[in-house]
Amino acid sequence: MVRTVKEELHHYLGIEKDPAFTVVSRYPETMPQYQVGHLSHVASIRSQLVAFPGLYLAGNAYNGSEFPDCVKSAEFAAHSMHEIY
Repeated sequence: MVRTVKEELHHYLGIEKDPAFTVVSRYPETMPQYQVGHLSHVASIRSQLVAFPGLYLAGNAYNGSEFPDCVKSAEFAAHSMHEIY
């Protein structure tokens, strides 16, 4: 999985340097269960990001664990970066 991502980053973005670290998380036979109030907590975290320009969050920990949710999360982060840069 890591090899494929590195190959695609090189192919599409020209990135040749290896990442400082990689983490692969798997959830066999389960779906993450968010606690009551999770979305409020995420909203609070996002509102605090203004204090950290250049820091963007994306992934299944924020607004959904399904693949389309992760894609939306990445698109939102990329769009936010594009607005700044």
